[in-house]
Amino acid sequence: GEGGRNFAVTRLAVRPDPHDPAQQLVMVETANHSDSSAKVPLNLAIDAGKPQTTAVELAAGAVAQTTVSLPVETSGILSAQLAVDDDLTADNQARVRVASRRRPHVFFVSAGPPAAADAVRTTLEALSGLDMQVVERLPATLPAQSVVVLYGQVPPSLPDCPLLVMTPQG
Repeated sequence: GEGGRNFAVTRLAVRPDPHDPAQQLVMVETANHSDSSAKVPLNLAIDAGKPQTTAVELAAGAVAQTTVSLPVETSGILSAQLAVDDDLTADNQARVRVASRRRPHVFFVSAGPPAAADAVRTTLEALSGLDMQVVERLPATLPAQSVVVLYGQVPPSLPDCPLLVMTPQG
């Protein structure tokens, strides 16, 4: 007899991208239960959003894992779907819930030696997952998801948020 043609999404997992809070790393495991190799389009979409498509090369009888960094602006249901016409369409798709994450806003306040403070500031600015603002003093109200870095100064009252104090003086 003639062998069947079946491709499947066998596993779907999502985790935050450690390099960019706006992205999620999506791992999709796919299987080819057919007798011949194929290049199959894999569509990833959140709710009814525009899909991101990547091609998956599947050898006959093989399983492959594909990892894609996907922007997640709003929480929702992520769908991974093989865009292929095969003998069993029920296993061509999997879904998982994803949550958006905001980029933390960092306020950097410095009163320390300029060279050392510049080194700390430059290091923080190099971190891609942060929105950083250098200020002389903290605003009266901090936005949600704020982190404060105080370098060389400790104010009389501390902000009600995550706080890092480096080389405190006074």
